[in-house]
Amino acid sequence: CGMYLISTPVSGNTDIISDGINGEFFKFGDSFELSKRIINFYNNKFINNYKIESEFLENFQLKYSWKNIVLKLSESIN
Repeated sequence: CGMYLISTPVSGNTDIISDGINGEFFKFGDSFELSKRIINFYNNKFINNYKIESEFLENFQLKYSWKNIVLKLSESIN
């Protein structure tokens, strides 16, 4: 969707977030680190209308499209 995510590295997030490109990670339970990352994002990316690289987004959307997921599932069944 083109949203920048700040998350903990759990539940597959490491598969969909490329650190510094479409998001970043912080240690679970570290509210101080989370607040620093939100402020840093706001000051360095949000104010400057940060856009995730279109090539990265295109590849990401292709990889996780329903068409591709169904294809991968059918290949694993056969």
